[in-house]
Amino acid sequence: MPTIGEVLNRRSDLSTFCVHLTRGELPGESLRSILATGTIQARSAMGWARDAANELGGEAQTSQKVVCFSETPLEQIYTLVAPIEGRQVILQPYGVAFTKMVVRRKGANPVWYVDETPGRPWVIAEALNQLRDSVKGQGIPGFESSPTARIFPFCEAMGTWPSNDTQKEFWWEREWRHVGDFQFAMTDVALIIAPEGEHEELRRELGHRCVDAIWSLERMIAALVGLSAADVSPFSTH
Repeated sequence: MPTIGEVLNRRSDLSTFCVHLTRGELPGESLRSILATGTIQARSAMGWARDAANELGGEAQTSQKVVCFSETPLEQIYTLVAPIEGRQVILQPYGVAFTKMVVRRKGANPVWYVDETPGRPWVIAEALNQLRDSVKGQGIPGFESSPTARIFPFCEAMGTWPSNDTQKEFWWEREWRHVGDFQFAMTDVALIIAPEGEHEELRRELGHRCVDAIWSLERMIAALVGLSAADVSPFSTH
């Protein structure tokens, strides 16, 4: 009888990795800074109490700042960087991939998506709202020292609001979060993600494995076993 590990190993929709992608106008520089310092900075408060924490400021706000990852399968990374109508957060094809076991050991956890779509009684959302408002009322330092506030960064709303044509449906990104800066060693890094044209320089600088976000899984495997693009496809220009 097969073990659960052997069965799940055949689930192509499950990823072994958690990926963090950079954003901004200089994504290549951001990636090099992350790799040089061994730190991904937690810059933004996120989760169920984001607005409350930003309003309170100070340590309350800091307590909700996170580093975000996605457990999207490697061959689907392109969906995170593809131009999509209405997409507000623009991620770039630069980043780092860790195994889920590595990020788990460092305190990252999957996001809990909670439905808020109008027209149905969503008891979980209502309970979270009550907890958030109660903790917010404690102010500083009560908010950040509350055990309840430690849960909020891992809770995210999803829903569709037809009345104002608003939609927040990011559950498909399969996000994981780490509260506070995420620190790592290069030995923790499974893969570096960057455009193919920069791989040679990155390998020379860091001696590490690289893949391109737009590659197929077959192309990634070929690169990781040391095949050149010309050895993989007659349509390669390299």
